[in-house]
Amino acid sequence: MKIHFTNDLPTTATTTTTAFVDCGGAPIINIDKKFFVFDHHCDGRFALYSACGQVYLSLLQGLDTSSIEDVYVNHTDADSVIGVWLLTHPERVRQYKALLWSLVEQVSRVDNSGPAAALPGEALKGVHFALVPERGEKDSEAVFLECLAKCEAMCLDGTLFEDAPERPNRPGLARAFDRDGEVYPVHGDSPAFEDVYALKGMGLIYGDQNMVTIGKLPFFPCRSFKDGLIDRLNEAEAAKGGDGKWGGADSIMGSPRPHGTILQQQDVVVIVSEFIAG
Repeated sequence: MKIHFTNDLPTTATTTTTAFVDCGGAPIINIDKKFFVFDHHCDGRFALYSACGQVYLSLLQGLDTSSIEDVYVNHTDADSVIGVWLLTHPERVRQYKALLWSLVEQVSRVDNSGPAAALPGEALKGVHFALVPERGEKDSEAVFLECLAKCEAMCLDGTLFEDAPERPNRPGLARAFDRDGEVYPVHGDSPAFEDVYALKGMGLIYGDQNMVTIGKLPFFPCRSFKDGLIDRLNEAEAAKGGDGKWGGADSIMGSPRPHGTILQQQDVVVIVSEFIAG
């Protein structure tokens, strides 16, 4: 299989013998055309497993991936890397069935709903932090391939299935928001992000290197981030002379990569607060 980076959404007009993994869209398994989309970025996403969960279950049910020649991805994270790794190493599903299910089930929950989807007392797996670009590193096909090789090595030495040894909390300004857009300070040097937005339902951390993460609980009474917040932040970024792009999904988003935002902390807080207030 050849791995490609793409910004295009999957389409059924795409050449056959192709799989899209976590690129955006709804799941498609077309055996006749050998065309596959393993994804959950669509209506009803919370009833779906994420990409790696869909790949795992498809392989467990006997899907033959030997005809897939091209695999397309558009970013590097635990969900996309594990999904592609399983497509390229389908034998691992049988070899590590129970361990892999525990892994992909958690990755599916966290990828769908953010770290607050972890169960009470449940530790996050180390892959959430290991299979991503290094801080300040631009995401690329080369980075993805490095993480893919790392995933196989971690499987063979057993670290793929281990909990994160130490939660790598991000230092920075942390703010929580209620449903009216009121802003609440979150105290502490390095609050865990899930604690920030679980406090009132939505929150942000403006961290080192001007990297910002914004998240909300899935049913927090606020519009999807794709319904205005991403656009507002990109407009503000451009107005300040920045050329980076904010991006994300319905309930989790972040600042431009790899260099962060040129917006000041208070600028971001005000834009988020006004977006919630409507």
